[in-house]
Amino acid sequence: LNIIMNASTTEEQNLELEEWGQTVDENNASIEQVSFDSKHIAVRMNVSALDRMVIYDRSTGEQWLGFDPIYPVGNLSMGYGYVVWEAKDHYNPLSFTDKYGDWEIHQLHLATNYSEQLTSDTIDQVNPIALEGGLAYIEVEDDGEVTINVLTRGTELATYSSIVLQWSVLLLIALTFIYIMQRQDEVRSKDIIHDNVLESE
Repeated sequence: LNIIMNASTTEEQNLELEEWGQTVDENNASIEQVSFDSKHIAVRMNVSALDRMVIYDRSTGEQWLGFDPIYPVGNLSMGYGYVVWEAKDHYNPLSFTDKYGDWEIHQLHLATNYSEQLTSDTIDQVNPIALEGGLAYIEVEDDGEVTINVLTRGTELATYSSIVLQWSVLLLIALTFIYIMQRQDEVRSKDIIHDNVLESE
């Protein structure tokens, strides 16, 4: 079974992105990430200017954009009837403010198509994982300090003493370690480039 995913939106919305200096290329959209369950598929697709999230209903063949197509979507996860993802809601590169320049966590309830923003501040929340009854994600402070947070959907945290949570937290710890290593490598690369420039001068 071949499924053609469509990350296109209205011409007006694409023109708005281009006014912000972001070129949209929907014809050459590429798949960056896929998450699925028995009923739905969530796909993160790159259209050059940014990544968009497309939701596909496996029983009806219907698909739709799961988030505002003019704002960037990051890592996503599907499970237990929800899609959770990181996004920069209301981000405008021409009028940048700290409030909208960081990654925030969102969730979509697939049965009702009801979505909501779960965090709102000036620091990054990334790599969300859908859990039974809630979700976990990484929070990165301005000073680089990394913490793991777990949010529940109206239940006590004790609910998470299950095997599922234990494995999910272990996975999140591994992702945190990888994230820190990547940040350190980026810093080292910048230092090496800076030193080489100084030597050439």
